Amino acid sequence: RGLYGQVGDDFASLVSNRMHLAIRDCTRRYYQGWVVCTEGLCSSRTQKQSLRGRRGDACSVTGCRGTVCMEYSDSALYTQLKYYESLVDVNHALDNIQKENARQPGQEITVGALSDSHRDLFAKLCVQIREVLHS
Repeated sequence: RGLYGQVGDDFASLVSNRMHLAIRDCTRRYYQGWVVCTEGLCSSRTQKQSLRGRRGDACSVTGCRGTVCMEYSDSALYTQLKYYESLVDVNHALDNIQKENARQPGQEITVGALSDSHRDLFAKLCVQIREVLHS
């Protein structure tokens, strides 16, 4: 048996690997620690530790009066991971559909059946994402 069922279940493996790679890419981008200057004309981008000045994190470019900020912030990483979670959280999606149906009677949204294997795959992907979110 494979991790997601029978060996050879290519779809589940493909989706899981793609999600894993996407998560890894986001976390790699965050931990690279690139900072960019907020001054529009400067366009400085560096991984150097920023200089602390009276105005916060000063840009290291001579003559620039801008400040630097993270290119890919922790909130951007969190938002991206929450978006990935929303793509595979079946229970949350079903709850939202029920709320929407209750809010607009007569215009109910119908949901097609989801096979047990796909539901299991989405649940495992959701766990995979939540492990990264809560680590």
